[in-house]
Amino acid sequence: MAYPPPVTTEERTLLEVIARGHPQRTMNVRTFGGASGPSINALEWNEVQIGVGLTDSELGDSIAHLVAGNLIDSAREIPGLLARLRGAEEKYYFWITPLGRKFLSESPADVLPQVSAAPARGELKPPDIDDAVRIYENSLSATPYVKPEDAAWAGTILDDDIRAELEEAARELEVMWLAFERMFGHRGPAKIGRETEIRDPVVKRTTVRMLRAKDEQCRRFGFPPAPKPGAWLTHYQGGDVGLEAAPWENESSR
Repeated sequence: MAYPPPVTTEERTLLEVIARGHPQRTMNVRTFGGASGPSINALEWNEVQIGVGLTDSELGDSIAHLVAGNLIDSAREIPGLLARLRGAEEKYYFWITPLGRKFLSESPADVLPQVSAAPARGELKPPDIDDAVRIYENSLSATPYVKPEDAAWAGTILDDDIRAELEEAARELEVMWLAFERMFGHRGPAKIGRETEIRDPVVKRTTVRMLRAKDEQCRRFGFPPAPKPGAWLTHYQGGDVGLEAAPWENESSR
């Protein structure tokens, strides 16, 4: 079972609309989050919605799926205080990524892949554990893109204490983001300084918590440990980031 799920025909149409961009609006990617890159012709939320004719809910789900697949990127423009006093509101912009353009060129609408059935518990392979963890994690977010039936499948694959560990990671991360947003007015990439001091330790802890839960679930199925980030021994300190003992570490046996 590959996750995120394949792009639908409707989402491909949305991707085509975003790919066309706005011919009279040119932005530089460096404007958003400090990342360098070429100029882009981004579309604002309302412009995208007009182009595809979806409701807010439908558009939000499709946008989340395309962002998760790295087919599009996005940014939020927050007006200053004076602009807010004049009635200006936040704006959301979207543009296609190189991977998104590659997808359009290689995936005609009439040959989009079919969604494969989720494997049963007795038919699992190591990548399925990764899928189950990713799906369950996303189902805990404020704006999940996973389908309810996929979240239910992940719940049948992951043991109770594994799910509890992922829920604790999601809770800790959300507490941090709420505080971060109150302090700095946005979520997402942090600028060097106070923003990184607030964000990075929690992201590090919750990533390690997720990986140790994934490793334990893999062990129970007789699979090797999950792959680790390239900076596992440096940035993540080999997993030694001051977490309390995992629930399964306090059990005498399973």
